[in-house]
Amino acid sequence: MFQGSRPPMPNGDLIKTVGSFGGACNRIYLAIAMWHVVKLQQPIWDVARKFEIDSGFLEGLLQSASVFCHQLATYCQGSQTFWAVAALLTGLVKRLHFGASEELGMNLAVPILHSHKKIQSRPKQPAHK
Repeated sequence: MFQGSRPPMPNGDLIKTVGSFGGACNRIYLAIAMWHVVKLQQPIWDVARKFEIDSGFLEGLLQSASVFCHQLATYCQGSQTFWAVAALLTGLVKRLHFGASEELGMNLAVPILHSHKKIQSRPKQPAHK
């Protein structure tokens, strides 16, 4: 069959399981991989190698989770009931987006991208007569 403790997963395929718990096992497996990146702050490439999944797939998964958290936080900010959830999700969005702690995420953000001013490439020159 195979050598080692688990079957090989070529090309970033997820665990192949049989039965009704297959989808739940895949989600738990990926949640643990994301936990290693976000909470334990391990590099994506090390986690991808450890869990035998493609690093691009893991990056895409973190990006999708970041977008979903941002959408959920935006919804909760508009609600009087879920203001605490919105406060918790704001920090998580940055951690998921950058794959690092919130403090490091603040340093990684490029401030020029978030400014609302129009950026001119060069000053306008006077017209010649």
